[in-house]
Amino acid sequence: MRNRVNKGLKGGHEHEDLPHYHLWVKLPSGKVKELHEQFERSFKERDVSAVTVGNVIQLVEDEIGTDKPFTLFWNGKKLDNPNVKLRKIVVDGKKFGCINRW
Repeated sequence: MRNRVNKGLKGGHEHEDLPHYHLWVKLPSGKVKELHEQFERSFKERDVSAVTVGNVIQLVEDEIGTDKPFTLFWNGKKLDNPNVKLRKIVVDGKKFGCINRW
């Protein structure tokens, strides 16, 4: 799974001004699929929730449609705890979402 985080640029979806991720998932076929934007933190007053690994798994199942079990990896690390927020993931000192942070 690849990612970038958008910190406040104006753009083309709801809540664009909030810190969020644009996630890409590489499928076993080699094809890369972009998922809908997901948010780094919760903003209850705007009905926005921080994304977890479980949310990403559900997005893959819903948007790509798979009936086979699969595993998500980021930077070589298996993401197997569905309750972990993406912003809490660190691999080899590199925090998830550190690409394009401003």
